[in-house]
Order: sequence, then structure tokens, then C-alpha cells
Amino acid sequence: MIGQTTRGIAVAYPRDFAGLLDLTLLRTPAAAGNLTGVSRPLSDAATDIARCPRVWVVERNDYPQPFAAADETLLERSGLAGRLLWRGPLDSVLLFRRG
Repeated sequence: MIGQTTRGIAVAYPRDFAGLLDLTLLRTPAAAGNLTGVSRPLSDAATDIARCPRVWVVERNDYPQPFAAADETLLERSGLAGRLLWRGPLDSVLLFRRG
């Protein structure tokens, strides 16, 4: 089970996340009875990734780097090229796009 998530940002800014697919969401916070829901590793979302023309990543800056590197490699092997769009004190926003 994934313990760290930035899903709370979507709770705080729901309009900004409307219409987006959370690739790692297994159970919503309401269904899980908690504030973050239940997540799956990004590596378990290969079928969903293949259908996405772009993937937005909100990444904690203090997240363990070996996992972040593995996720970036997975997205690149899926045909997505990434770039950093914004870096703040706690989080970074990356956009991975096809072609």
C-alpha cells in the first residue's frame, strides 16, 4: 500500500482536478473511510497510462528519490517525455506528454 500521497491537493482545489483520472487511486477517501483513500503503485497502472496523452505528476520534494526515479522511468518507457513545470518549497509539478 502506498502511504504518501498528494491527493489532499485535489480536495483543497477540486475544480482544478475536475475531469482528471487519478492513475494510482484504488479506493476513494470516502470508500476507504480516511482522508487519502487507498493507492496502488504507478507500476500497476500500465493499462491506464497507455490511454493517457499526458500525465501530470505532483511530487513531494521530500519523497524518496529511488521511487520517483522508477516512476519517471516507467512513464518514459510508456512513451511519455517529462519536464518540470514548477517547483515550490514542498511540491513539484511535472508534465509527461506523448510525442
